[in-house]
Amino acid sequence: PTATGNAQVQLGAYGSEKEAEANWSKISGKHGNLLKGRSHAVVKADLGAKGVFYRLRVTKVGNMDAARSLCKELSAKGQACMPVAG
Repeated sequence: PTATGNAQVQLGAYGSEKEAEANWSKISGKHGNLLKGRSHAVVKADLGAKGVFYRLRVTKVGNMDAARSLCKELSAKGQACMPVAG
């Protein structure tokens, strides 16, 4: 969608940036029809006592409605995801 906004779709959280990038390759390969041409980002999140995680997100999705729609399509194909504000 070309809707404006900076919502994102989170696909997972991993223990390292390398693991997150490897999972982008797997997920985008498996769901290429939905993710083709989309950008991604790995966002570092320090959760204190819980540790540091690297969140894999699809970026430039559009607004939250577009993020929910993409996540719904991915979920229907077995991919865990969560729409998030950018």
